[in-house]
Amino acid sequence: MPKPFLIGIEVEEVALGLVMRKLNSLPGVVKLHMDLDLIGPKAKSNGADPHGKRRGRPPGRPHRTFDMTGEQAIIAMLKGKTMSIGEMKDVFAAQGRAPGSVNSCLFKVQKQGAVVRTAPNTYALAKSKSKPKPKTKAKNKPKPKTPKTKPTTAPEGA
Repeated sequence: MPKPFLIGIEVEEVALGLVMRKLNSLPGVVKLHMDLDLIGPKAKSNGADPHGKRRGRPPGRPHRTFDMTGEQAIIAMLKGKTMSIGEMKDVFAAQGRAPGSVNSCLFKVQKQGAVVRTAPNTYALAKSKSKPKPKTKAKNKPKPKTPKTKPTTAPEGA
């Protein structure tokens, strides 16, 4: 019987299954021995915090706070002028805000009625923040109902 040689292979986690199937199907492979104890687990278990206690954020990047909300910033930007979404995103980026947050903030102030769309991709402050009441039509008064009475007939013989 020929003498087997030990070889070591480092394989990416994604390709491990494919490589194992290929090695197992090759002629001449006597035994597959996976020594995973020496490597140690590099992946975190499900639900573990990827970056310490601040889930989803890399370490060292603090949460930014501003003196006004995004909606208030949009209203302040639009005082006396019209702006496109691209210009608003540039102003947000200059303030240190996420440029993509313009979309959600703009939706909120539109829903409140503070901002209106003047042209495609252009917005301005609304003339008045309250919505005008619709005009009501004059209601037709129903005619008073007269009680229906049976016609009286004169008695026969009278």
